[in-house]
Parts: sequence; structure tokens; C-alpha cells
Amino acid sequence: DIKGVRYYPRVDANIQTGGVLFPSDLGPEKPTQELLGWNDLYMKRSFLLDNPLDYKLCAYYAQFTWLYDCFDELSYFRAQGESDSGKSAIVLRVGYVCYRLTKSSGVGTAAAFKHMQHMYRGSMFFDEVRDDLDEFDDRVVMLNIGAMKEQAFVPMMTAFKNPDGSTEFEVINFNVY
Repeated sequence: DIKGVRYYPRVDANIQTGGVLFPSDLGPEKPTQELLGWNDLYMKRSFLLDNPLDYKLCAYYAQFTWLYDCFDELSYFRAQGESDSGKSAIVLRVGYVCYRLTKSSGVGTAAAFKHMQHMYRGSMFFDEVRDDLDEFDDRVVMLNIGAMKEQAFVPMMTAFKNPDGSTEFEVINFNVY
């Protein structure tokens, strides 16, 4: 409930299986600094980092995802490290306090990523994506253009059947910002 109006999320299989996470409640309004403090504390309790400033970076990034539409360009949050160093766990835990966490894996298709980003407009979590992808791989291109509000449109061809049995095609632009 926001100012007397009740809003309901679209509940589908992605939400029911935990692939997309919406906030459970708004809670009382808090000042930005207090929210950053809570997020910083959550990060410190959730994982261990060498540099204390990295917790603040995680907290600020999570806060940024709630305001992303106020900016013309986005930065991405990425974890790099040796195998079994906890990269996925760290990014997932940061994702839990990001805006509309949308989980995916390296085996998903670019078309599915584009559709989910367009539908949920959330923070996409990519896990186990190879570093050596070709620069023209659809997923890489989607990430490159998805960081810029004015360019974040991907045309997709859709087909549908008419009542007479004929097939028509339509191009739809998906917003991946």
C-alpha cells in the first residue's frame, strides 16, 4: 500500500520459483544514510572481504539499483576471483538487497535474458558466464547497450496466428536498460 493505493505484483512462474525476487514489504521510510548503514552492516555480516571499503561499495551499488532510472548510464557490479572463492555467493547476497533481483545462469539464452529484463526491469544476476565470450555474442551486446538508457532497445521478431490460420510477424522492441 502506497498512499492509500494497493499495488499487486504480476505473479508468474519466474516469481513463484524464486527466479525473480520482489521486495516483501516497503517498511517505514528511512533516510538514505540509514539505509546505506543497514546495507553496509548486512554486507559485513554476510561475507568476508579484504578491503573494508568494498562493503561500502556493495551497499552503495545496491542502493543505486533502486534509483537506476534516474540515470542515463549504468555501471555493473562484477566479482572476479579464483575458482571457489565465493564470487557467486557475494554477488547473490548483494543482489538480495538490489531492486528486483532477477537470477540467471551462463546457460540461459540471450533471448530469455532480454525478455526477462524487459518484463521485470530489475537487477539481472548472471552467474557462471565465461570471460572469453566473443564481443558480438548476443549476451555481451545486450550488456553493452543495456548500460545506456537511450540505446537499450533490442528488436525481437514475434509470430502469431490469425483466426484464419495465417501467420503474421511483428517486431517488438525490448527495453534492456
